[in-house]
Amino acid sequence: MQSSRLKQVQEYLYTLNSLCSVLGLDFKQTINGIHPSLLESEGSKSVSNDTIQQLAVAIEELREVKLQRMQKVKIELEINCHFYLVFCEFCYFPLWLYL
Repeated sequence: MQSSRLKQVQEYLYTLNSLCSVLGLDFKQTINGIHPSLLESEGSKSVSNDTIQQLAVAIEELREVKLQRMQKVKIELEINCHFYLVFCEFCYFPLWLYL
């Protein structure tokens, strides 16, 4: 049980690190706001239900920020450049079309 919770926390931390990198946010500051023990490479990390829930919420919030930013770029490009951003439903990568 404890090892599966720790694995889930590590996966959430990896996802948050990726999102912070993409969005230009400070990963350590983001994590420190959730639980300071998550920054420690050695020792015990908090794997409580509350910590896991806060990580999940932070991931959803950052995904929303990313989506909003992508929508803003899409609108700017459509207005100014006649490029259209579309998303491949299979790979989640943006594709640019010039029309």
